[in-house]
Amino acid sequence: MADGLSTAASVIAVIQMATSLAGVGYKYLSGAKRAPECLRRLTAELKTLIEILTEIHIRAQDPESKLQGLDSSLQQCFADMIKLQDKLRPRNNSGLWGSIRTRLQWPFEESDIMDHLVRMERFKSTFTLAMGLNQQSLVKTTASHVGAINTHVQGIDGRMQTVDLNVQGVGMSVTKIREDIMDLRTVQNSNLREADIIQNKKQRTEILDWLYSEDFRTVHENISSRRKAQTGDWILKEKKFRNWIEMIDPHRILWGYGIPGAGKTFLSSRVIDYLECEAPAAGYGVAHIYFNFKDQSRQTPIKVLASLVKQLACKIPHLPRPIVEVYNKLHHEKRQPGFEDLYDYFLAIVGSGSFNRIIIVCDALDECDPSSQRLQLLPLFHRMGNDGASLFLTSREYPEDIQSSLNGKSTKLKLFANDEDIRNYIEQKINDNPRAKRLVREGGIKDMIISELTKCADGM
Repeated sequence: MADGLSTAASVIAVIQMATSLAGVGYKYLSGAKRAPECLRRLTAELKTLIEILTEIHIRAQDPESKLQGLDSSLQQCFADMIKLQDKLRPRNNSGLWGSIRTRLQWPFEESDIMDHLVRMERFKSTFTLAMGLNQQSLVKTTASHVGAINTHVQGIDGRMQTVDLNVQGVGMSVTKIREDIMDLRTVQNSNLREADIIQNKKQRTEILDWLYSEDFRTVHENISSRRKAQTGDWILKEKKFRNWIEMIDPHRILWGYGIPGAGKTFLSSRVIDYLECEAPAAGYGVAHIYFNFKDQSRQTPIKVLASLVKQLACKIPHLPRPIVEVYNKLHHEKRQPGFEDLYDYFLAIVGSGSFNRIIIVCDALDECDPSSQRLQLLPLFHRMGNDGASLFLTSREYPEDIQSSLNGKSTKLKLFANDEDIRNYIEQKINDNPRAKRLVREGGIKDMIISELTKCADGM
C-alpha cells in the first residue's frame, strides 16, 4: 500500500485484505472438526474490523471529514495483515486456500495469533477513537453509514450461509455473529447520540454567551449572603404581595417604594430567594436585576434586557427556534442582537410554554439614569407586563418619572425595615463584635440597647 494513496484508498485496501483473511477463517471453520479457539477469535476480530473500516471509508468521503490523518495506522494495519497472509500462503502450487483445505492444518502457534489479536485490537481502538472525535461527520452521515453497514452485513451474511452450521466445535454461530453486529450498531448509534448531545451543549453555551457575556449571579449571591436569616420574611405575608403573587391583583406590576436605608435591596433579595424556591413546583421563570448608580455601564436598557433573556433561557432545556436562527445569522457576521431582537427572544420564551409564569424582580430603579436608562426601561417593563410577565420593582418614591409611569398602573407597597428586622440586625452586629458582646453581657443591658437603637432607627 503506497504512502501516496488517499485515506479512502488505504481503507479499501485494508478492507479487501481483511475480507480475504476472514474468508480463509470461515472456510477453515467449515472444514475442520476441531477449529482452534484462536481462529474463532481472529475471525470475529476481522469481522468487527471490517465493520469499523467500512464506517471510516464512508465518512472519509465527506470533504469536511477529519479522518484523513489515519494513513499511518492504516499502513501499519495493512502490513500486519500481509504478515498474516504470508503465513497462510501455501508452500506448493496447489493454491493458497486449496492447500489449507487439503491439509486442514492451522499454521499458527497460539502465541503468534495472540500477538496478531493484540495488534488488531489496538488498530480497532485507534479507528474507533478517530470516529468518536469526528463529531461533525457523525452527525452529517448518519443515514448513509447505516445503509452502508446494512449492505456490508448482507454480504457477510451471504458468506456465512455457506458455512456448514452443523460442524461440531464451531463456537460462534451465525446468530451470535448477527448479535455482535447488532451490538456494534448499538454502540455506533450511541456514539452518534452522544456526539449530538455534546454539539448541542456547546452551541447552547455559545448562544447564551452571545446573548449576554457578563455574570448575573454574583451580585444576588453577595447580597443574599449578607442578609440575616428571616430578615424580610414579613413582606411575604403582606396582603398586597400575596394578592400579586396569587394573581388576584389586577395589576401585573407591584411597586415597592421606600425611603433611603429602608432595606429595599435586602427585601428584593428575599423576594428573589422565595420565588426561586417556589419556581420548580409553581413553574416560575424568575429573572432579576440589581441597579446601582456606581455601575451605569452594565444597566443600559439593551444590557438589562439581554441579561433578563439569558437568565430565563438558562432555565429551559431547549432554546426557542427564533433565538437559534438569528444567532446562526448574526454570529457569522460578528453582530450582536439589537434591542428588538432581544425582545423577540423574550416573547419566544414566553410563548414556548416552558414556564407557567414569568416573574421579573428589579431593585433600585431610582439608581438608573432618568434620561439614558429609565426613559426606555419604564416602557419596557410595562410592555413586558402587557405580554404576560409579572414584575416586582423597587425604588424611592419621589422620582417624578417613576411616579408618572407607575401611579395608577401598578400596586404600591410601602417598604420599610420593621422592628423585628432591625432587632435581628443589631443583635447580629453585637454578636459579631467580641468586645461589644462582652460589654453588653457584663452590663446586662443588651435588651435595652437593642430596644433603644430600634426606636432610633425609625424604619431605616
